[in-house]
Amino acid sequence: MVESGSLSSRPDALRLQYYSNLTAALSGGNFELARTIGEIYGWEMDIMKHISGLQLGYKLMPSKKWYVMLDDDTYILNGSLKTILGHLNPSLSYYIGNAIGDYKARFAHGGSAVVFSQEAMHRIVDQNPSVVAKAHLESLDARWGDKLIATTAMKCGIYLDERYNYYFNGEAPQITRIRGDRFCAPLISFHKMSPAQMREIGRTFKISVTSCLGSIYGRYMERQISTVSSPILFVLIGTMLVEWMKLP
Repeated sequence: MVESGSLSSRPDALRLQYYSNLTAALSGGNFELARTIGEIYGWEMDIMKHISGLQLGYKLMPSKKWYVMLDDDTYILNGSLKTILGHLNPSLSYYIGNAIGDYKARFAHGGSAVVFSQEAMHRIVDQNPSVVAKAHLESLDARWGDKLIATTAMKCGIYLDERYNYYFNGEAPQITRIRGDRFCAPLISFHKMSPAQMREIGRTFKISVTSCLGSIYGRYMERQISTVSSPILFVLIGTMLVEWMKLP
């Protein structure tokens, strides 16, 4: 995004200055300064990565059927995700997740995971490059990156499908509420998890076919991450790692 010149018209933007200071600190080996910059301004700089992360993921792997964006403290329940997406057609435009927001813009909460179909990404990235270019500039001032994703998609005629809200969860397991509409529904995600807590979830929750709040507890989970043969591309915002999750 920065190297491509997408933000060249805003060279004095504060977030670009934070990014420049961070890269300079890393290049100079001043990791303590880099850590301090990240702790203070990391959340703001992450907002610039949402659109560029999705765009890069699609450009590198346009043949993926599904594109999943999530925070780096989000844990995905693999079997549940596979089950839900297995009932949807990636050749149609899908944008799904845990809906939040107001009448101005309903958007999928990034911490609960955001899912786009292949066709939706094609319409956004390939068919509307000017909209994407404008979104890069908007990321310099946007308050929330996940809301920016929604407003960008809306400009391309793609709106959040709220029929799938209750499959996505933006809370840690200990405080996830068991609601009537979720009790027998596959649960896709947990949020605000440290690496140690994720490992603990792996020992506590096991996915056989699907996991729902009514049956998930007391099981054990083995998370499988492997090859690019998966039809789903995962883009993690924060560390900006790209992973491919092997679906059994």
